[in-house]
Amino acid sequence: FKIVDFYNAFINPQMKIPPSSIDWHGITDDMVKDKPIAIEVMPEFLKFVSDNPIVGHHIGFDVKMINKELGEFFGCKLENYTIDTMLLYSNAIVRKDTHVSLDYLFDVYNVVCTGRHTALGGALAAAEG
Repeated sequence: FKIVDFYNAFINPQMKIPPSSIDWHGITDDMVKDKPIAIEVMPEFLKFVSDNPIVGHHIGFDVKMINKELGEFFGCKLENYTIDTMLLYSNAIVRKDTHVSLDYLFDVYNVVCTGRHTALGGALAAAEG
């Protein structure tokens, strides 16, 4: 396979990032303080994804956050078909009620990931794996 394009943007949430979130994804207030707010990047993001499927690990969370912003600013929601890699693995390999982290899958399949917990870092590592 070949990665031909990707979209990545840091967004200023206009609030302090909770320590638990920083622990999870490593994104700090300093990293987003001069970045655009969601309403500024949504048109470019929507143009990029168009009507293509969106693949992600625990993608429902991401879509929920995107739809919150889209609903608030544009009165619409993301209608794209989504493929959740967490559910694919969970349904195929383990009990259906088990949450399987992307870090766990990287360990299982011996994938090295730099930049983990950012959307781009996780996506590129998953694609390479």
